[in-house]
Amino acid sequence: MTLSLLGGALGVLLGVGIALAVTALIGMPSAIKLWAGGGWIGGSGQRRSVLCVYPARKAAKLDPIVALRFEM
Repeated sequence: MTLSLLGGALGVLLGVGIALAVTALIGMPSAIKLWAGGGWIGGSGQRRSVLCVYPARKAAKLDPIVALRFEM
């Protein structure tokens, strides 16, 4: 979850930096809303928690020997 939130924050900061760089280079104004950045960071954490809980719950219900067995 922490890595997901950090990745989301890094992505938002990178996006804001690119928007500001484009604004500085071509002079076209850009509007960056604070709520949009917060939504992206929160959404990335939420998606990661949902996508990780299902496989973890499924693996927790398995017998350890069955979970460690590798078959191709």
